[in-house]
Amino acid sequence: MFNLIQKWNFPSNNYGQIFGIADSGVETFKGTPIKSLAREICQNSLDAALENGEPTRIEFKTFEIDPHKISDYGNLEDALKRALDFWSQQQSTKAKTFFKQALDVIHKPSPRLLPVVNGMKSM
Repeated sequence: MFNLIQKWNFPSNNYGQIFGIADSGVETFKGTPIKSLAREICQNSLDAALENGEPTRIEFKTFEIDPHKISDYGNLEDALKRALDFWSQQQSTKAKTFFKQALDVIHKPSPRLLPVVNGMKSM
C-alpha cells in the first residue's frame, strides 16, 4: 500500500554555495512580499501549463489550523529549529529573525496558513 501522507523535504545542497535570507534573490521579494509571492506562483503555474497545454486554475485561500494537524509537523518544526541554529552560528541577524518568527507562527494555537493550489498540485 502507498503512503499518501505528505512529508516535508529539505534537500541538501551537497556542500555547495549557501544562499540565505539576505541574498539578492530573496531580497527582491522583500519590498512587496505578497505581490511578489503571487506573481511567482502564477508564473510557475503558467510555465507548467505551457508544458502540457492545459489551462491552469490557481486558488489562494487562507485558513487557521491546529498546528499539530499540519502534515509532518514534527519534521517541519525540527527543520526550522535546525535552520535557526545554523544561521545563529553564521551570525545572520535577518535569518535568525526569520526563523524565530516562523517558529513563533507554528507554535501559535491556530496559525494562519496560505496553501496554494494550482490545479495540478499544491505548492
